[in-house]
Amino acid sequence: MVVNFTVALIVSRFFKAPPGEVQELVENIRIPTTKKKIGGGVSLLKGLVPWAWWSILQKSVNNPEVFWEEVAEEHFVWLKKWDRVLDWDFTKPEVKWFDGAQLNITVNCLDRHLHVRENKTAILFEPNDPKEEAQHITY
Repeated sequence: MVVNFTVALIVSRFFKAPPGEVQELVENIRIPTTKKKIGGGVSLLKGLVPWAWWSILQKSVNNPEVFWEEVAEEHFVWLKKWDRVLDWDFTKPEVKWFDGAQLNITVNCLDRHLHVRENKTAILFEPNDPKEEAQHITY
């Protein structure tokens, strides 16, 4: 498949790995087929025509810092913005993403979804005693 060959070429160049080492990764690549929104508007790469998917892939490979900064700003609430998006040195190996940033996981996982899910069950507690009723704890 042309897409798999192209992805193998990009991965091998970006990570400076011989094509043979990325074969398993390439074999597991699936181009999504349907568009779907989840959670607080997180958009999956489903349903994109190959050229649209390809342009997103190109952007993520050609300029990963800009690409992931846009994703981070669009989909997360930050307490403190990062000093640097990406700092990497594969000779050590060492990779740091969003160095210096701080976020609150409960804000990102729960609080920002309250307006849509406040009355939906977040936790279903099933007691050990079958005579006791299950408890539905909402957001």
